[in-house]
Amino acid sequence: MNQIMKMLPQFKEVTENYFQTANKLKQEGQLEAAIAFYSKAIEQNSQFYLYHHNMGEVLALLGRWDDAATSYRMAIELNPKSAWSYHNLGDVWAKLGHFDQAILFYRYAIELNQKYYGFYNKYGQTFYQLAIGFNLESLQEDIELCKRLDKSLHSDKKQDSLTELCYLDDELFLQISERLNNEDFVEKAYLTYLKRTPDMEGKNHYIRHLGEGMTRQELVSGFRQSPEFASLLKFSLSSFCLQEAIAAYRRAIELNPNSSKSSDSLGKALLQMGKELAERGQIDEAIENYQQAIPLPGQNILAEAHYAQGNAMAQQGKIDEAIKSYRQAVAIKPDWAEVHFNLGTALFKQDKLEEATDRFQKATDIQPEWAQAHIQLGNTLLKQDKLEESRASLRKGLDLEPNSAPLHTQVAYFFLESGQFDDAIALYKKAIAIQPDAAELYLGLGTAFLQYGKHDEGVASFQQAIAPKPDWIHTYLAMGSQLFISGKIDEANQAWHTAIEAQNKFAKEHQLDTLQIRLLDPRSWLLALGHIACLDVYLKMMMLGWKPAQKIMMLVTPDTKVPNRSFLNYWSRYIEFVSDPSQMPVSGQLADYITDYYWAATLPNGKTLMYSTQAAAVVYKQWESENRPPLLSLSASDTEQGWDCLQKLGVPKNAWFVGLHVREPGFHRKWNKVHPATRDADINSYLLAVESITARGGWVIRMGDPDMAPLPKMDRVLDYAHSKFKSDRMDIFLCATCYFFLGTSSGLAWVAPTFGVPCALTNWTPIGIPPAFPKNIFIPKLYWSNSENRYLTFLEIFDSPMIYKEFRKYFDSINVSVMDNTAEEINDLVLEMLESIEGTIKYTKEDEYLQQQFHKQAVAHGIYRGSRLGQAFLRKYAYLLP
Repeated sequence: MNQIMKMLPQFKEVTENYFQTANKLKQEGQLEAAIAFYSKAIEQNSQFYLYHHNMGEVLALLGRWDDAATSYRMAIELNPKSAWSYHNLGDVWAKLGHFDQAILFYRYAIELNQKYYGFYNKYGQTFYQLAIGFNLESLQEDIELCKRLDKSLHSDKKQDSLTELCYLDDELFLQISERLNNEDFVEKAYLTYLKRTPDMEGKNHYIRHLGEGMTRQELVSGFRQSPEFASLLKFSLSSFCLQEAIAAYRRAIELNPNSSKSSDSLGKALLQMGKELAERGQIDEAIENYQQAIPLPGQNILAEAHYAQGNAMAQQGKIDEAIKSYRQAVAIKPDWAEVHFNLGTALFKQDKLEEATDRFQKATDIQPEWAQAHIQLGNTLLKQDKLEESRASLRKGLDLEPNSAPLHTQVAYFFLESGQFDDAIALYKKAIAIQPDAAELYLGLGTAFLQYGKHDEGVASFQQAIAPKPDWIHTYLAMGSQLFISGKIDEANQAWHTAIEAQNKFAKEHQLDTLQIRLLDPRSWLLALGHIACLDVYLKMMMLGWKPAQKIMMLVTPDTKVPNRSFLNYWSRYIEFVSDPSQMPVSGQLADYITDYYWAATLPNGKTLMYSTQAAAVVYKQWESENRPPLLSLSASDTEQGWDCLQKLGVPKNAWFVGLHVREPGFHRKWNKVHPATRDADINSYLLAVESITARGGWVIRMGDPDMAPLPKMDRVLDYAHSKFKSDRMDIFLCATCYFFLGTSSGLAWVAPTFGVPCALTNWTPIGIPPAFPKNIFIPKLYWSNSENRYLTFLEIFDSPMIYKEFRKYFDSINVSVMDNTAEEINDLVLEMLESIEGTIKYTKEDEYLQQQFHKQAVAHGIYRGSRLGQAFLRKYAYLLP
């Protein structure tokens, strides 16, 4: 300082203007010298606020925050209307981490000059920094800070719903709710502290504990200490600050629409708000914020906004919209690997495999050490049968994380899906070597073995899955389903029986049986249309008194994949469908033990049988013997809409028609590619039967999907599967309203009977799993021995594993061809159904004898007595009976 003071004589000509000299030195970066001259100016005139203000600016540049604050305070004292002094003092407080004080002084600056956009920017920036800085470790301090802010900024307003959690008074809450019974108290506590209605599991838990001595104070304290409450509090604080920031930035833009900084800041705040909402599952609100951010001019986060919106759209299952957003993001920021990856994932879901490959390749080019990108690239190549390229990419991904059991498991599953069983088995074994105690890995290995046809190895692997988790019912369920697919029906039923026994035991031990509720597993019941139709069997068992009458619930969220939502909605009369997971009565592992799965049920005689096979036959037989009506009937609105649609297609009102569906490989293309099945048939072999129907004055409406081979033009025949009128709702109308349904082994064959409509079923296979509905008639496919050049007898079929087999791989291995029904055989069955409905059919004693002989042999070999076989078919092939 002494050296600086010696310089003063050099400035004799400006001694009367120390202030201007100080300003010049400040601009030149000579900050210490500037301080000396500002000090001299203040000595000459300590009452001029600007000397103190500018002194504060230099001190702030030097990081001398306390001294700067003193100077700004003096400036404000001398000139209480100095908006910039308030603003700069706010900057000092922000640097010192006193955000509440900073915001307060920014607010003073705004009140003094409400037209300057920059003050609003700084005000919003401070709130934004607060919002992104909150964490659970300092939550209590953050709450107190926000309460101070709320009080100073909104003292004249009632706190909003996002911040009211901060003001909760436990004693006041307990006082207000003291007259409530325990059930109502628990509900009010959930709504007050967790902002949601209670799930039934939690509600019953707390009601039980309150009855056993827990105090209400203890319950409230437990809520306060819960991670859910802490997370909700953090979100409330962040949301409060982000709303303030967004409002400030919007005002700044109003004052200066050309401010790119304001637009960029608003975009960041909206983007952050969207992310906060998305983390809480509020996807619609998140998207709304992203959409507000995207059109802002002059901002730098446009790519991030499109990317975040794409993620939200994908989370909602809106893949087209997600792809559009990802494309916009990558156009702005082409070197962003994550965008390419997510775009590739979305394209993969739409089977746009070539473009998905390009995107995954781009992601690996940008981030060559990203294992998951290589894995997804390899899987996409695998789906295109590019095996060598696929293996190279998959190997690269695994080499990057050689000790990752989840990654090896993921790749093993990809190979399993594609039918590369050797690769799948090798990788499951590698994953097990890394993580030998993981039951799920043995389950995957067992599945791979069974699908490969290695029964003993598969069962042994499932047994190893049971060892570390003996009460994990999913092992038994998975083993049962895989054994069923392999044609091992009795073993499958035994596995399912074990699962159900374990369920019942666990439920009883944990008093879950007292809830009087059964949950339905959406993954298995909604896997296919025929699975939904088997709800008919499930419910009829309960109505027959074969299962306890309980409340039935199923979780079906908006993004749950449902084969036909119109059909599912018809069951809402009997089943409560819940869209919000938090509204389910029980969740987690406990839910597994009161959940019923599609695969099997235990009958009153103690036998566990599959719903769609033996159980269905027994249930339907009893139901029909009691002359009970169908559970479903078409609604008036669906009836009206359906006939309106048919009239537009040229079908007269109330004309009779037959629904026709012939299974083809296109609908299950992926599965059929790995496991070529025998259930498909040729639509052309049905044309003779179609002509018989139309000759009698009926119409034929061909159902299915647009990938099917088109029908030739025929009078009174509609190829509805290829029409613009095809819809879920119309599919159900046709099944429920047709004169009868003509079909094959497919899900639609199960839908019509739920409305009481009979079916004429053809090309049925496997023969060991015949149709179950008593009003149906059917004809099976037969088996031709290529080595002996003859049809196999029914007894030969029943005595062999082929009784339950449906995949061509097995039949090829034993040199047997599965023979489709002829056009004449199909036509005979249709004529029989027409005569049966008209009441003109005549069955002779010989016909009944042939029926009895077939069913006698079937039952003797463990096959249930299903629907009636076609009259002409049995006469024609009577020589195949004993």
